[in-house]
Amino acid sequence: MHKNNIYFSYADDIYLHLSKNNRQITINIFFKSGDNMEIILHIDLRKLDKSYDKAIDEYFKRTSSFTDIKKILYKDFSKSEFKKSSYRIVISYGRSTISSVELAKKISDINIMGYSCIEFIITADKDYIENLTNNNINNNANNSINDNNEKSLDNNLEILNLTTMHLGTDITAVALAEQIYRAYTINNNISYHK
Repeated sequence: MHKNNIYFSYADDIYLHLSKNNRQITINIFFKSGDNMEIILHIDLRKLDKSYDKAIDEYFKRTSSFTDIKKILYKDFSKSEFKKSSYRIVISYGRSTISSVELAKKISDINIMGYSCIEFIITADKDYIENLTNNNINNNANNSINDNNEKSLDNNLEILNLTTMHLGTDITAVALAEQIYRAYTINNNISYHK
């Protein structure tokens, strides 16, 4: 945690964020929304390296002021299960990437659409992704490519490119955890950088 940021939690729904910048102290008080979004990271790994796990847990701790967030690791990713009413996002890499501001807006829009859970799928298994998307395509004839070249497979499954680089599953999970935290700071008008 950055030494100039302090987070306090009061009860289950009131949070205080103190940040110190150049002799100025900023205090943000906000309430956790009653329409609380749950975020789940499905990670195709049996175990994370301790340093990656520690980094993810730090971002989860910060993000927990805004929403419920957790990770699930798998010995056999083919047995992963998702909530039927969730919005699912497969994290990939490619030419057209999503910015932090765009991710913040996407999370906000998903919440406005009435979803109470976003499940991020992080795997390097291209066959698994292809099978997931093909099953979705077979169940929905209205597939399209949206303005950002994201594959919109149906109303609750899409593929997002987090970066143009091919990263390992573990570092992708860290980058996504950080971007989710950044998205919530953007949506709550909290300064992330100095």
